[in-house]
Amino acid sequence: MGKSGYTSLSLNEDRYAKLRKDWDHIVSGHDGWGSTREHSFTAWATTVLEQSIKRVSLIKSMYPNYTMVGQTDTGCVIKDKNVIVEVKWSKTKLVCSVDNGACKHCEFASMHPQF
Repeated sequence: MGKSGYTSLSLNEDRYAKLRKDWDHIVSGHDGWGSTREHSFTAWATTVLEQSIKRVSLIKSMYPNYTMVGQTDTGCVIKDKNVIVEVKWSKTKLVCSVDNGACKHCEFASMHPQF
């Protein structure tokens, strides 16, 4: 039975197990990243979800002509009006297939929660 005043969010058990394991190893206990002394996994996940929704709203206002098409093995594909753009990692930096370097497409990709 759930806690009074709360609702539940159902996750696939396998996905939850992987998320929780990753959170325990990457996020939990690292100052400034959701230490279990300060936040539970659920509280942290809720905050990240809320921030992601706000981020999508900001991205839509900043880049109204860009659409995230999908992910690739090395980056993502973006539609900019009628142009298809690939943004990918090249060693330690993002590179755009149209602008051959860091640009607005790279900014969009790096801010997008699906990247």
